[in-house]
Amino acid sequence: MYFPTIPFMQQTTRQSARSGLAGAVPAKALSEARLITPATIFLIDDQEDVLETITILLRRDGHDVHPFSDPRLAISSLNLRRPDLVITDLSMPHLNGWEVARLARESWEGLPVVLLTGLGRTITASQLQENGVESVITKPPELDALRATIERTLQPRNRTPLTIVVVDDATAFATILQMLLRTDGHNVVLAGTVSEAMTTIRASHRLGLVILDAHLPDGSASQVLFESRAHIDRPTVCVISGSSVPEARKLVPDADFYMTKVDVPEGLGELIALASRRLDVIA
Repeated sequence: MYFPTIPFMQQTTRQSARSGLAGAVPAKALSEARLITPATIFLIDDQEDVLETITILLRRDGHDVHPFSDPRLAISSLNLRRPDLVITDLSMPHLNGWEVARLARESWEGLPVVLLTGLGRTITASQLQENGVESVITKPPELDALRATIERTLQPRNRTPLTIVVVDDATAFATILQMLLRTDGHNVVLAGTVSEAMTTIRASHRLGLVILDAHLPDGSASQVLFESRAHIDRPTVCVISGSSVPEARKLVPDADFYMTKVDVPEGLGELIALASRRLDVIA
């Protein structure tokens, strides 16, 4: 089955207190052909210029970044709060990156740690495994490499499948989405009308994602959005349109994401990753 490959150039999101995640994904970040999952990141580096530069780059992508030039202060903060990710320099006074990784794991089991190293420094896979470090990035990091490492590190692992409601009266398109999503083990329910969608959403458990067509035959898609907002799981809502994103945004304002239908198959993986993390935070 063929889907044309078109970059994500028209996705958008809004800052949402309901998500439970610090920070928001700005529209500018989404123009980079990716859905960037907001995360709380502890960034540790004794080089102030590196610390400031990486902090700015990550905050532009919507991450909630807590910078520390002193690793001891970072560990003290870790004892009070669990971030989604720790990015730490290797060579620092007082505590090196390996020690930071060990102390981070002692505070929070399973907390992922990424290591920053200078050019020419060789880190073996066995060293990473022995010290509980997920990955290593060479300084100064390129933005694309930094983004890819963060997204890969935060990808859901062994998560419980989501319930996903696809609301679209175009049966062929909805069936294709159902097939694609079910291959990853998700429970996918189709609804072709506003009334069917509202009934389905009310009855759904672990509802993580609603993919909502902006044009429905029996009423406004905004009714489905309102019903989704009222659901206990507070699912991510992505409004789709066969025409344009601006039109979809006008018809159904205040959704989490907007995209054209041709973009949907390419973006399902990262959209589901974001929905899964939001659902886990709420749970």
